[in-house]
Amino acid sequence: MYDANPQPPIRVLLADSHKSIADAFSYVFQNVYNMVVVATTENTQETREAIEFHKPQLVLLSVDLPGSSPFALVADLSKEMPEINTAFLADRGADVLVDQAIRAGATGFLLKSDPILELVQHCRRIACGGTSFSTEIKEKLEQKEGSRHYRLDSKSTLSALTKRQLEVLRRLAEGDSVKKIANDLHISSKSVDSHKYRLMQRLGIHDRVELCRLAIREGLIHA
Repeated sequence: MYDANPQPPIRVLLADSHKSIADAFSYVFQNVYNMVVVATTENTQETREAIEFHKPQLVLLSVDLPGSSPFALVADLSKEMPEINTAFLADRGADVLVDQAIRAGATGFLLKSDPILELVQHCRRIACGGTSFSTEIKEKLEQKEGSRHYRLDSKSTLSALTKRQLEVLRRLAEGDSVKKIANDLHISSKSVDSHKYRLMQRLGIHDRVELCRLAIREGLIHA
């Protein structure tokens, strides 16, 4: 289905570790909906470099993007390059992920399962400086009075954790070693151990198996 109301093309960067998914969206966006995909990237380091080089209007990121935290990347962009609009394109809308996205400064959270025309409309709105969320996500949000900003009244068990603790939790649950987490996040192994101890203490968890089960149950990682 072709877009009945052609508009000036927007310049988009797609960041997803699954190249086949990024390529599929790229093909449809460019060949059907008059969008220019300036680059596709597979980790946060590549994404940062591509953003600095291409200066896209919109960056669409996966919540599972490898490397340092994609949420931290968006938070950095919000401060360093506020003219670049960011949104997450995910296969699930768990509260903990939506909350992190909003706190980082993203102005959209979209689901890959949305009809493609709806996704394009969301992208155009965000690229022009607006906010846009998939219907399933927007139903969870409250808009701050007199503002374009939203908040999520999360009931997630993980909502009390800091951004860093959430990232360490996600990495541990995915099976990463303390050393790898330290390298990816550019912190010491001692700091990772400290975050691990504090988050497990706060959550009342005693081993890595329990931690993994909780992360899956809360939608932080895939089963």
